[in-house]
Amino acid sequence: MDESPPDGEHTPELFRNVDGETLRRQVLEIISDVLADSDPQKAWAREQLLDLLGTHMDDPEQALLHHLISTRNVPDSSDEDSSEDSSGPAPRPQRERGCY
Repeated sequence: MDESPPDGEHTPELFRNVDGETLRRQVLEIISDVLADSDPQKAWAREQLLDLLGTHMDDPEQALLHHLISTRNVPDSSDEDSSEDSSGPAPRPQRERGCY
């Protein structure tokens, strides 16, 4: 006999009315915004997200999740010193093991 709780039992009330279609639409909008960003300092992020989308072709939610996890500790270029002596693009973050 299955002892797992019924679907939604541990889901906060706020999220119970969000269907998968709404979530997917929001995820695709976020992905579109990231890919549309033309900032050269963020080219690595676009490349990484494209790689993850290729790896998770039928699951953009997983691709975005792995992208967000791997970039969460990378400082935003607007937070860094924007002096003229800045050398080159922002460093690429290490990819986490098990993302693929």
